[in-house]
Amino acid sequence: MFPLNLDAKEAGWISKLLGMAAALIFYAVFCYIARDKPRQPFTVVIEGIIGKVPGKILASLYTLFFIYQASRQFNDFALLMSVSVFDQTPIIMIHAMMVVAIGYVLALGIVVLARTGEIFYVVMMSMIVLS
Repeated sequence: MFPLNLDAKEAGWISKLLGMAAALIFYAVFCYIARDKPRQPFTVVIEGIIGKVPGKILASLYTLFFIYQASRQFNDFALLMSVSVFDQTPIIMIHAMMVVAIGYVLALGIVVLARTGEIFYVVMMSMIVLS
């Protein structure tokens, strides 16, 4: 969607491959920890590995990172909806609709999300056939 590293040419691919290699190493460590301690949250495991105080600091940074990522993706998706589908709707209303939908799914479970997807699939197929 967004062309990155246009001026970098080959260096762009090299940087992406190095980033992917580093991410795979982190992924392997996370998988090992998840298999070794399946019932403990990652933040507790980190405190056990590197100590109480540094572990709490790293666990706080870990939590803040994922809160930041979730809020950014939430806003990016709302802006995409605003630009593409709801061009006349205020962004605050799109945010409110998304919060209600997310709260509804969180309150009633993943089965509700799957059923909603099935319903929207039938609606979309009907619209395609009718059009």
